[in-house]
Amino acid sequence: MEQKIFRCGILGMTMKEEKIYRQEAVVPDRGLPFKLFRFEGADGKYICEAHQHSCVEIFALREGKVDFYLGDKKYVLPAGKFIIVNSNEVHSIHTSGRNEAIVLQIPMEKQIMRFSGEKKEEDGKLFALLEKMYRQQIRKEYGYELLMQSIFYQLKYLLVTAYRIPEEKKDYYPGNTHSGHLERITGYLREHYAEEISLETLAATFGCILPSCIIVTVIAKLYLKYRSMEVLQGVLGSLRPAVVAMIAAAGISILITAFWGSRDLIAVTGTKWSLVLIFAVCMILLRKVKMNPIWVMILAGVMKVGISLI
Repeated sequence: MEQKIFRCGILGMTMKEEKIYRQEAVVPDRGLPFKLFRFEGADGKYICEAHQHSCVEIFALREGKVDFYLGDKKYVLPAGKFIIVNSNEVHSIHTSGRNEAIVLQIPMEKQIMRFSGEKKEEDGKLFALLEKMYRQQIRKEYGYELLMQSIFYQLKYLLVTAYRIPEEKKDYYPGNTHSGHLERITGYLREHYAEEISLETLAATFGCILPSCIIVTVIAKLYLKYRSMEVLQGVLGSLRPAVVAMIAAAGISILITAFWGSRDLIAVTGTKWSLVLIFAVCMILLRKVKMNPIWVMILAGVMKVGISLI
């Protein structure tokens, strides 16, 4: 079977309007320098909303068909083909039917390399190496981690020698200028996630949390003491519409994300009706039955798990 790669640049962004996308932290599999997993949207009717992460990702489709978005460009990815996503490149995935895909994520220190997805003679070899890694992960025979690492370094060597973009051609991708701080955070998580908790880390954590707790407690006590003052009531009354508007905006944003994935995908055909049903049931329980909100949230989680198992 002929193997192909599709590749495109990220949506060009102007200084006047630049979107900020969800930054995912990629934690390698325990004891391995990469993360390899089966794509979670195998059952179809699934949307992985636009996001980015500081790692190189190879999305290889074994069966089925998916719509893969790099920036604002859509690529219909059939079985036997794969896409290379560079570090901090915004991408999303939409599936309508059943599929099976392998995802390999390779953390890249300081984004020292970028890779091209132009069709090459080595495409078939790279796909075969991914297949071998995935089979070893499923079998989990004694010492499989060592064998997976051996195959991985062959794949990484292939990336570096056949797919690396030369220094003079790297300007094609401007990147997301808002990702710097998040990238440092996710990098720290990758480096320290396996470390044991020490007294120093606990002290640092409490040092970050306690000031906020103390300030909020003091403000609460002052409010309880002076809440009957007309001036304070006037200030709080003027702030109430803004608070209600912000809460409403956050709620609408969450509903859009839950029902459709993003504002650009709002359509009847792409609606997740199971989540709409859960939302309607929760609203009835809250408004009509007057059930405790905590029990409603627990019930919503149980309903979502139950629907997923059907």
